[in-house]
Parts: sequence; structure tokens; C-alpha cells
Amino acid sequence: MAGSALSYSKGAVVGKGTWGSVRLGTIEKSGRKVAIKEIHRSMERYEDGVNFSVLREIKILMELKHRHVVELFDVRVTADGLELVLEYCETDLKRVVEDRRRVKAIRYEDAKGIMQQLLRGMHFLHSNWILHRDLKPDNILITAQGILKIADFGLARYFGNPNETLSPGMQVITRQYRPPELLLGSRVYGPPVDMWSIGCIMGEIRLRELLFRGDEDTDVSQLAKIFQVLGTPTDATWPWYTTLPDYPRYHITPQPVPDLARLLPSLRAEELALLQKLISLDPNRRPTAEEALDFDYFRVEPRATPPINLPLPLEEEGRVAGTGER
Repeated sequence: MAGSALSYSKGAVVGKGTWGSVRLGTIEKSGRKVAIKEIHRSMERYEDGVNFSVLREIKILMELKHRHVVELFDVRVTADGLELVLEYCETDLKRVVEDRRRVKAIRYEDAKGIMQQLLRGMHFLHSNWILHRDLKPDNILITAQGILKIADFGLARYFGNPNETLSPGMQVITRQYRPPELLLGSRVYGPPVDMWSIGCIMGEIRLRELLFRGDEDTDVSQLAKIFQVLGTPTDATWPWYTTLPDYPRYHITPQPVPDLARLLPSLRAEELALLQKLISLDPNRRPTAEEALDFDYFRVEPRATPPINLPLPLEEEGRVAGTGER
């Protein structure tokens, strides 16, 4: 674990969750703002008194340092549990998308700037054999300088063995960002699950609403919505989907393949081309983060908005890394 030599003061509680709370803090030597994530011992699933997901998050954040990954400064054992001292971020992507009062418009080049940073961060994680498994706007923090930070690594894990079964019986990725192979019960998967989530986020940034919103909060409804937007898979578009464990329990009504350009008329041809690849039904046809960064979308004018010029809702107290709450 990280050492506990760092001296910091605690401020007000700014977020709460089932696991504990988050306070603002200040590193006394530098005056830098931090987020102090206080994790209570009342959590379930312990190993020597510490929750598995917390141990996983600590391990990953201690090992990985990158411009687009939230930084862990310190870990401290307390009488009540653990304290994680994390980088402070003033806002998050969910606020950028939803706060129409402060963010009047997300322009084409603004969305491109956000996507470029997100893909760079994801390329770093996948290059280091990390699956995030919970990408969504809530978990993408943004500093006042417009630097995007991927956060909340409680469901992340290392991957490497192509035939390894991952987390049998455990639900990963929030439903609206969960790819069809996981909805159909796949337990062997890799980076394409994160790339699907990134596609969902890309669509949400431009639409300012969920790309795939099921009529009900169920896997069945979510899968039906995906097939409504993308069409039912066929042997040509996804040859092996009928072999997935949960396929027999679904009654899939055939849907034609719609014209995405008509469904998403505000998207330009080059951004639609990237989005279509990211949300390919067959995970083997989704690009890697590195490949996505090489799409024409990032080459054509107007170029990506620099981080410092991104439209951000900064008039109120920001969200801090890892709260999951506002």
C-alpha cells in the first residue's frame, strides 16, 4: 500500500455512498486540493477486513500513473476503515452532458476533444492489461483545466488469457453501457466490452441522452433496444451470438438494420463511421482504442477542442474522484 507520510487536512463531506463518504481535503505542504474517500468497515465481502473491490482499485491505481487516469496519492488505515487520498476533479462528464443551463452546447469539436482524451486513457489501460468494466459519464472526471480522468476502478481487473472466464455470475458494466455479449451471458471477453461502453458514451455526448435506453431496467429490455437501433444480429454480422449462454432464454424478434445516419442526423459522416464501429454487435469487429484514435474523425477539420477550452459546468462545487454521488 501507499505510505502514510502525506499530511493533509480534512474539509466538508461532499459525497456519500453505501461504502462510505468523500470529503474535500488539502495537502498541507503544497496546498493542493484532494478528495478523501473514507471507506467504512461495514462493507460486505471482506478479505482481512477490506472489501475486494477496494483492494482491486488500490492495487491498480498504485501501479498505473497516466494523465487520463485519476491519481491515488495515499492510502491510510483508520479506526473506521480506509482513507484513499485521490486527485480532486471539479466536474465529470455526466454533468457536462446533462447540465444544459451551464453547458449550452457540445459542439462537434468539443465532443472530439473529449473522445480523444478518453481513448488515450483507455489505450493506456488496455496496453497495461486492465479492463475497466464500468465506463460511463459518471466515472469520467474532468479537472477545471479540461483534463479528463478515468476513475472508479472497483470493477476493473487484469486480463490476458484469451480463454479465461471472467467473473462468473457477477454483473459488470452499468446496464445502459453493457455490450450485447455480456447481456447474452458471455464470461469470456476482453477490451471490446470497454470499447462498446465508449461508443455508448460517444453517442450520449452528441445526443445529450442515452444512446440505448431500454423501456424497462432489465437486460431483456436493454437488449431489445440495442437490436431496435442496430438490427437483429445475423450469421453475417455476428456469427456466434447464438452460442452464448443466455441466448436460449431470450425470445428475439427479428429487427431490420436501420439507417443510423437517419436515426442520428446530427452526426457527421466521419464521426458516424467511428461510432458504428465502436457499437458493432460482434465484439471482434470493434476497434481497439489505438485503432479508434487513427480514424479520419480525428484528422478532419475542425480539430479537437483543446482541454482548456472545453465547455464545463464549473459554477458550483465540483464532483470529486470516486464519490459516485453528488
